[in-house]
Amino acid sequence: MSRSIYSLGLLSLATGALASILPWNPLNPGKPSTGYPTDPSYPSYPSNPDPSACPSCSKPKQCENVGWDWAYYPNPLTNNGENYPGFRGDSFKTKTPTYTGVTPVIGKASAFGTTIYNSTSTLDSAYFVLNQHAYLWACEKGTWQFDITGVDDLALAWVGDLAYSGWTDSNASGRAVWTFQGTGSHTGSASFTAELEGSSYVPVRFLFANGQGGGAFKVTITSPSGIIVHQTGRDTNNDWIVRYSCFESQAPKFASFGQEP
Repeated sequence: MSRSIYSLGLLSLATGALASILPWNPLNPGKPSTGYPTDPSYPSYPSNPDPSACPSCSKPKQCENVGWDWAYYPNPLTNNGENYPGFRGDSFKTKTPTYTGVTPVIGKASAFGTTIYNSTSTLDSAYFVLNQHAYLWACEKGTWQFDITGVDDLALAWVGDLAYSGWTDSNASGRAVWTFQGTGSHTGSASFTAELEGSSYVPVRFLFANGQGGGAFKVTITSPSGIIVHQTGRDTNNDWIVRYSCFESQAPKFASFGQEP
């Protein structure tokens, strides 16, 4: 956004004397203007656009860092009661995963198959855990919305410093779990908000567990102004999520799976 700068006067030197300085009339260069800037003959020029008209949710700098790091683990525990009794997500901090990869989007609306995300190996679609972490580029300051839906069997979420280190089941920002009660849908859901500073990298982590049968979960992240920056099932335009910043001191890489603090 720029403004053009126009010459407003003409200085002429003749026969050693200083001539008169007369405002230039852009509509009739041969005729002096009678005044500036109130002369009706002088055109007006637009001011800079209102900043509010510019996009408010810019994306972070990219350097092959877009997406989520994820890890797959076997899960021996059957879900046989309310709240998935006996399951501890934080027990997987120090367990060596069977498979690791990078995905631009996490979750699945329908049951996972034996190819999870972009895996090149066949993985068991029952009795497994997914550990997924990244940074959310908080492009706006304010209240961010996190929604976890369609959960079968359990999903845990952390937002902020605890997502990077120190996360446990008891300090999760959100928890959604399959229920055996009722006659309608049994899938779990959870919604929570977080107050985030604008133009900052915020650690986020989602851990998903599936017992017997098929498993699924969905994640939607929405900015204060209503921009959806991540949505399960949307394969593009999720690049507010990165694994680290290009200047790594701003958002360093997470600890390796199996060695998490």
